[in-house]
Amino acid sequence: MAKPSTMVSGRAACLVSANGAPDCKAGADRLCQSKGYKEGKSLDTDAAEKCSPKVYLPGCKRQPGDCKTENYVTAGSVPVAHLQRRRRSRSNASPPASKRNT
Repeated sequence: MAKPSTMVSGRAACLVSANGAPDCKAGADRLCQSKGYKEGKSLDTDAAEKCSPKVYLPGCKRQPGDCKTENYVTAGSVPVAHLQRRRRSRSNASPPASKRNT
């Protein structure tokens, strides 16, 4: 049975591991941290080809190494344990100035 979690969306780059494959765990963590959570898991990824500007010049032949594929995490899952920590920290925060008794 799957553990309850919440989904976050955005875009965070995946690192390239030693064998050249994308390592999206760190990207998923960064994506979830940007939303205020401690860590997360990758649910969805995207890839884009990034090329040198010279590739787009008329008559220029594309050479090996002119372009590289970059991978991104676009959706992440945050475990319930991390959700509860975030909710608690919000409830312990001081109330807005409009709600304070003066």
